Amino acid sequence: EHLLGLGHKRIGLAIHNIVDTDHQDRESGFRDAMHDAGIELHESMVVRAEANTAGGEIMLTRLLELDSPPTAIFFTNPMSTIGALHKCLRLGIKVPKDLSIVGFDDSVTRHQSFPRYTAVCQDAVSLGIEAARWITRAAQSEEPMGVYREVRPTSFEVLETTSFASITPVRIGPDGHIVRTV
Repeated sequence: EHLLGLGHKRIGLAIHNIVDTDHQDRESGFRDAMHDAGIELHESMVVRAEANTAGGEIMLTRLLELDSPPTAIFFTNPMSTIGALHKCLRLGIKVPKDLSIVGFDDSVTRHQSFPRYTAVCQDAVSLGIEAARWITRAAQSEEPMGVYREVRPTSFEVLETTSFASITPVRIGPDGHIVRTV
């Protein structure tokens, strides 16, 4: 919704390639926001790779190699976001002037990057404590406890990686260099 409010209509989703409930929820929220805004989501704008820095570089590259690349990308994992930001620095892509990036963060990773990235934030410490309690109860119980699922609130922190949609989006050309489109 933040990116939509800044005028972005072509927003890519860079998501972990292992299907788990966290990432399913993040993808569902993304798809709902696009649908509610009346924006058709082309499946080419959804890319999957490992949730690490190399995966972030791969997902950024795949999205920016499209004929009509996104003007913004939502990464569902902190390390993927960091990898994409590193690749942008190496290629000379100016974030957020050329490309806006929103990540997901459960620690302080967003404050340790350059630029500091805008993020959906969750409290991983409380999540970890609650998970440890559940595991302890499950280990002490004679009865199977079933699947544990809890939805926790998130917050949103706008930092330095989002701006209005670029008038001249960037692409990665066949030679691996950036191309400014008109």
